[in-house]
Amino acid sequence: MENVLEKLEQVLTLELDVHTTLLASAHEFNSALKEENIDKIDRQRAIHDETICRIEKLEDQRISCCTSLARSLGIVKKPLRLAMLLEKMEQPWRERLEAVQQSLKEKINELSNIGNSNRILLEEGLRMVGQTFSMMQQAGRKYTAYGKRGQSVTGPARQSLINRTV
Repeated sequence: MENVLEKLEQVLTLELDVHTTLLASAHEFNSALKEENIDKIDRQRAIHDETICRIEKLEDQRISCCTSLARSLGIVKKPLRLAMLLEKMEQPWRERLEAVQQSLKEKINELSNIGNSNRILLEEGLRMVGQTFSMMQQAGRKYTAYGKRGQSVTGPARQSLINRTV
């Protein structure tokens, strides 16, 4: 059981590190959105995707450790929560794991806040794009005299009384 506890602590610590990386990436993504820097947005999106995959793998390992611990501690209640395991652990392990768990919760709350900010920025950007397209559609044929690249389309010369030859 000692090995499983050590493994669980290691996994939780790694999760905390990965969440710290994800938080830094989310802050960079936020600043990139504000700067309208497409290259930086794309880089941070790739980092974000990779970090999410790492978190999912660590989550699977944490669940596996918790399941093993639950069996050894005689916990059969589902869904299994880390708090249920902590109640049955010895004091030193409980304190160590609770400290890591609390830090992880704080990081997740920070991520939630910056994620909401990023979502709002993205929604505003999409709203602006939607309004721009809407204005273009409402203009209809008003701007059809312009060809590609904003150049005026030349048509046949208009005739008037003055330039008419007889």
